[in-house]
Amino acid sequence: MTQLASDLPDCLYDGFNEKAELEDSLTVCGIDSSGNVDASTPTGDSPTLSPTSIASNTDCTTSEVNDMWNSFTTTATSSACADNSTVNAYSIYIDTLCSSACTEQIKTLAEDLPNCYYEYEHSNKKEDVLGGIYPCIDDSIDVLIFMFANDSIDSTSTTSTPAATADSTTDGTSSTFGALSGASTPSSSVVVFPLWLVATFLTAVRLQ
Repeated sequence: MTQLASDLPDCLYDGFNEKAELEDSLTVCGIDSSGNVDASTPTGDSPTLSPTSIASNTDCTTSEVNDMWNSFTTTATSSACADNSTVNAYSIYIDTLCSSACTEQIKTLAEDLPNCYYEYEHSNKKEDVLGGIYPCIDDSIDVLIFMFANDSIDSTSTTSTPAATADSTTDGTSSTFGALSGASTPSSSVVVFPLWLVATFLTAVRLQ
């Protein structure tokens, strides 16, 4: 954001000076236009990287992406968050309140996530999660975080144990908690006959 503030032209557009507006916002957040964080800005108990800090734009490695997915899954399936989460092989959603025990788990998740750029979502997931809990100045505020799986995620490597059933999901899909949707289904003992064979059999019965 600081780089963007530096690059914007100092002029009015539709009655607004976007450069000045952005620089003012960064100043309020304790960051000057050079990208330096104001040391006098109170930090409190918030995670070490605030959502307004300079997030890394270095692409996440395959290992980091898998670690992020596993961390999201572990958090979503924890006893504190399971009732507020939807997990399947393609996405993870956690929707809770600032006052919940789940939010404390999300804070831990934010600390654990790597500071890298997730190309699939065009975002830094650490920054995203921090942004989700950053507005928690009121216990009634809603916290929503999510992650979508890309092709590099080895969802079979997820180590967490499901803490909820498929009935607890809200998207109408089966909750697999990291299991690949393409996994083999149980074998069936039902034999399916060709339609022509059934018709021939019925004709023979009628002729008797």
